[in-house]
Amino acid sequence: MNGPNSILVLVQRFEEAVWCAAGINSGTPLPFDPDACPAEQGGFAAVLHEQSDETLVLAVRASYYGREAFVELFVNRYTGRLVHWCGAWGDHHAAEDLAQEVVMKMLRGDLSSYNVLGGEFRKYVKTVARNLAISRGRKKSERPIGDEFPELGATPPDDPVETGDDLRRMNELITRLPPRLRGVVQLKMDGIETAEIARRLDLTPQQVYKAYHAALAELRNGFRETG
Repeated sequence: MNGPNSILVLVQRFEEAVWCAAGINSGTPLPFDPDACPAEQGGFAAVLHEQSDETLVLAVRASYYGREAFVELFVNRYTGRLVHWCGAWGDHHAAEDLAQEVVMKMLRGDLSSYNVLGGEFRKYVKTVARNLAISRGRKKSERPIGDEFPELGATPPDDPVETGDDLRRMNELITRLPPRLRGVVQLKMDGIETAEIARRLDLTPQQVYKAYHAALAELRNGFRETG
């Protein structure tokens, strides 16, 4: 099926619209309507699934279906990968904490530092994770981090500084979160690990994990609406 509403056509149409919305490509792409995605072919989720990482990054930045793109990029694609990569640094629980911290860094500013034309996003994410693992290992006097991550490629800044406006927006959005989500996010930002957050808030580690990802979704949506 290669008609006007086939998945292949809609994948290309979404990509063209994103790159134009991000100001990289010029022209006037055909309008994209997620409701036009045929359910029998997987719907809008299938269109997002077929996009490159780089296109999804641009969609998040340009707030072009940014919440959906963020979920596809970090929840569907990179959560498992990050836990696997970060497992080279410590035990599974430490890896989950580190993976969640990487996603938070992306949300707070690292994503805007990535050059979509300068290298693979996968290598960039690995490098962010590696830098964070080294930093955390030094702070906690854990075993030193060596060459667990091969050929990480385009290296981002060690600790990009967010603008004052970004930090103010982030803090304002966090204060609007429901109490449980707000408490989890604030403790995460203080570097507290999942098990300790669970103890302090009288939650299970699974509840902390779910609350954290629910908070990320709300914060991402908030950034899109106020961007």
